[in-house]
Amino acid sequence: MKFLCLLLTMTMISFIGNSQNKNDLSAETSFNYGFGKYFNNRSASICIKYNLFDFLRITSSYSYFIPKTRKKMSELSFNFHYLFSDKNSNIIPVLKNQGIYYYPILGFNVVNSTRSNQIINRSNYSFAFGFNGGVGVEYELPTLQNVFRDMAVNFEIQYIAVDKMYRPFLRFGFVYYFKFS
Repeated sequence: MKFLCLLLTMTMISFIGNSQNKNDLSAETSFNYGFGKYFNNRSASICIKYNLFDFLRITSSYSYFIPKTRKKMSELSFNFHYLFSDKNSNIIPVLKNQGIYYYPILGFNVVNSTRSNQIINRSNYSFAFGFNGGVGVEYELPTLQNVFRDMAVNFEIQYIAVDKMYRPFLRFGFVYYFKFS
């Protein structure tokens, strides 16, 4: 488990080093809301995105869930996005050249959860592997103001399947594109 996380982290670091010449790197801060049959939860995420090609992007994200009733959770996920752009597509002609990207999401995740029992002063730790899939849309903000230069907003709907937890997940985030010269 630790070796797999270390290997995936080193792979992302090598992609980040390679992307400095191509301007293919972006970072995202997002707020998430998961809802299901038995409980809802909220989290904050940090995500690094790297474009392998013009149409394929890999992402690595870490989410920290707001603790609820003696339970703490965090998630590390790795996803693939197949990008459809309005710049070279005639799927929706009205939105042509507006800076909109839409993409399906497919990936896997590792969830760490801790439940504390204060009566016997003990905690239970658990790790679980899971899969996620969904769709997302990203909109590049207009460059009319220097504040919005190299920024975008995105919205994703994911379905996460981990252990006994199957739930939809909504993500709203702000993206910053790194431009190296």
